[in-house]
Amino acid sequence: ALRNDVPGIQYVVRTDWMKPHGLSVGDKKLYMPGSMVEKDFLKFFEYPFLKGNANNSLQDPYCIVLSQATVIALFGNEDAINKVVRIDNEHDLKVTGVIKDVPANSTLQFSFLVPFEYYLQNTEGAKANAGNWSNLTLQTFVALQPNVSYVQVQPLLNTIIARYYPQEYKESKSVVTMQPMNKWHLYGDYKN
Repeated sequence: ALRNDVPGIQYVVRTDWMKPHGLSVGDKKLYMPGSMVEKDFLKFFEYPFLKGNANNSLQDPYCIVLSQATVIALFGNEDAINKVVRIDNEHDLKVTGVIKDVPANSTLQFSFLVPFEYYLQNTEGAKANAGNWSNLTLQTFVALQPNVSYVQVQPLLNTIIARYYPQEYKESKSVVTMQPMNKWHLYGDYKN
C-alpha cells in the first residue's frame, strides 16, 4: 500500500526483527544474528560491499549476504562468493555478497542478510501474515524521494489503514506514523 498509494516514497523495505539463526559450513556451526530483508534493503541502507553489489545480491530467494567477520568465521581466508551456507539446518543458500561489518554503535545489528522471499517461502504462515494489517512480526522502513518531506507524506498515511483495514480503523482508531531514524535513540518510547 505504501509503494502504490503514497507519492513521494522511494523505497519501502520490510524485514523481520533480526534474530539469531544457525549457519553452518561443513563442521563449522555458528548461531548469529541475521535478518530476512526485502531486496531493496541494501539500497536503502548503504552498507559498503567488499564483494557483490546492492543491485543484485538479494535477487534469488536462496542466497545470502554475509558480513566480513561472518565470512572469516565460516570460510577463513577463502573467497566466499558462490559458496554454500546452510541456514537453520534446513536449506542451502549461495553467498552472493560480502559487506563490511556493521559498526557496533549501529541500531540495526546483523551478521547476514537473507532475501525476504526466502522467509515467505519457508516460514509457516509468513505469506498470510505478511499481508495482515494487525501483524507486528515485521518492521517496515520507508525512504522518501529527494525533496519530499515527512510533513508531505504523513497526512496520507492515515488514509491507508482506513482504506485497507476499515473495521480495525473504526474500532481502534489506529494510526500509521513515521519516525525519522535520527530520532530513534532519544525518542523511541511510545505509549497509548
